[in-house]
Amino acid sequence: IAEVQQIAQNIAQGVPVVVTSVGALPELAMDRDSVVPPHDHAALARALVDALSRGESYRSRVLEFARAKFDWSTVARAYGKLYEQVVAGEDGERVV
Repeated sequence: IAEVQQIAQNIAQGVPVVVTSVGALPELAMDRDSVVPPHDHAALARALVDALSRGESYRSRVLEFARAKFDWSTVARAYGKLYEQVVAGEDGERVV
């Protein structure tokens, strides 16, 4: 969990991140180029060089991505939809 929190904090500050395709980490990536297979050192090196060479416009896009995905109102809406689905049950009939 600490890794996910650190990555989310970096994204919220506009820092481009590179993650491995393990667990929930790909959900934090802005694009496919930022996700690499675990233990693939060459892919990691390419992704890091790419992230570092993208410049200020990419940093701005990272900030926009973070606001769109991790803004509290966005998170609250997503949880609201999830709760509605749980309450409705899988067959559409209300459980509660």
